[in-house]
Amino acid sequence: CSDGTLKAAKAVADDLGLILQVHVAETRFESDQSIKEKGLSPVAHLDRLGILDPQTLMAHCVWVDDADIAAISRQGCAVAHCPESNLKLAAGIAPVQAFLQAGIPVGIGSDGCASNNNQDLLREMDMAAKLHKVAGGGPTTMPAPQVLALATRDGARAIGLGDQIGTIEKGKQADLAILDSTHPAMCPIYNPVSQAVYAGSGDIVRDTIV
Repeated sequence: CSDGTLKAAKAVADDLGLILQVHVAETRFESDQSIKEKGLSPVAHLDRLGILDPQTLMAHCVWVDDADIAAISRQGCAVAHCPESNLKLAAGIAPVQAFLQAGIPVGIGSDGCASNNNQDLLREMDMAAKLHKVAGGGPTTMPAPQVLALATRDGARAIGLGDQIGTIEKGKQADLAILDSTHPAMCPIYNPVSQAVYAGSGDIVRDTIV
């Protein structure tokens, strides 16, 4: 969309106290086109427009460089990582480890049904955990507890609700999924977190409490 539309959307979101979600640097084509037409990467262009701040959630961010990551961190933005969509569309692999090292809040998303046929967050956790092991340095990369945190605590932070949901603690709102430990996918359970991340899907959710 045009620069004016982006700025207007951000102004409306700010007026309403809402987070602006925008897809950024999802494909190489998008990144190359931005550099060719504007002389700036998609992240740098949004930064110049004043779009980036703690009330901005950036989906994908696959084609970013160190300067982009520094800008995202400096402006306090969050990133929604959508691994299955990025793979299905052959967009690439987002540098999630670099985001985390820069202190950027990262949550796990599914993208829309047109880009990812399922909207199953448990399957996204499995994909995120395995994808970054292959891309980033071995079987200890993105361990199950870290991936679970991205889908819960850090996902809540990414949408500006970290003080209300994302962890089970006194004073926070109920936002719970109860998993069926007797489901075949969950048997045998040697480590509940690992089992949920690597073997779980929406089928194992017994109840939700919101």
